[in-house]
Amino acid sequence: MTRTGTLTQDQMVALAKAAAVTRLAKATGKPDCAADHDGTSVAYSWTLGGDTRSASSCDHPIDRSDSLAIQLEIVADTVVH
Repeated sequence: MTRTGTLTQDQMVALAKAAAVTRLAKATGKPDCAADHDGTSVAYSWTLGGDTRSASSCDHPIDRSDSLAIQLEIVADTVVH
């Protein structure tokens, strides 16, 4: 699913702050590749200060309580789709 919209300044600031402290790219543990088969896998990619990182539930577990995961879900729920 693709969603498009314009982020507010507050949303951009919240995302930048969350990206600065996220631990999503450094997660360890058992991946959930089975989710790829039923379309429920989760993947995030972000760039901060020219450094691009990514995290995928098929590579390692996604901590939904991580600040970046939370902010991305908030933004995804607010953009027009």
